[in-house]
Amino acid sequence: MTVGGVKKSSTVLKALKMLEEIGNHEGGIALSDIASVVELDRSTAYRLLTTLVDAGFLVRSEETKKYGLTYKLISISRFLLANTGPDDLIRSKLAELSRLTQEAANFSVLDGDQAVIRLQSKGSHLLSVAFKIGDRSDLHCTSIGKVLLAQQSDRFIQRFLSRPLPKVTPQTLTNPDDLLRELEKIRQQGYAFDVREFADDMCCVAAPLFGAHGKLLGGINFAGPITRMSPERMRELAAILQKATKELSDAMRSSTPGD
Repeated sequence: MTVGGVKKSSTVLKALKMLEEIGNHEGGIALSDIASVVELDRSTAYRLLTTLVDAGFLVRSEETKKYGLTYKLISISRFLLANTGPDDLIRSKLAELSRLTQEAANFSVLDGDQAVIRLQSKGSHLLSVAFKIGDRSDLHCTSIGKVLLAQQSDRFIQRFLSRPLPKVTPQTLTNPDDLLRELEKIRQQGYAFDVREFADDMCCVAAPLFGAHGKLLGGINFAGPITRMSPERMRELAAILQKATKELSDAMRSSTPGD
């Protein structure tokens, strides 16, 4: 193969295409399938795959006979990831959101049965909610908690709902059936509200953040005093969050090796 007057190695290109294709299959891919995708006969495909296994870029499951990526791709990308890793991308998006809305923006993750704030960008409003990195909250009474809970397995949700849910404010949902309906609504609309469910004078809105292969990374939320968080304002912030989390998810997928 010749491109721009320079002879290219078709073998290398096929091997790289193999890596890309295997990276798109979380559970690995079989020899026959990868051979079909890269348009090679089985013996040639097997030889390339075996070479990539010997080089440490692939592993072959003895149980399923499928090929999957190894962490060597991450190792050789460590300097790139250090500069454009997920945390840096998230911090940048949080800062952008704060500039756009003047609200504090928080990125939280699931830790056991609670949400914990990992990253944060301060807002510019004089009156704001003073959350800090490391603050925790229960999943049933905050927008971020409900967003994270809504994305968990049925088994996780049923286990969580099997225990008593503390009524933090008069507005807190503590009935399992009511909360299940709320979680289904959140999954359908893609965001969650907390209207005085965590604090009498506070409202919040949150949206989930997904990374490679649709994996839930956490969620981003705004929180503010009820005097500023009218229903119209909360709907506006929800739309802003949905747009921002989609852009961020797309950016992280494009920067993830093997995705």
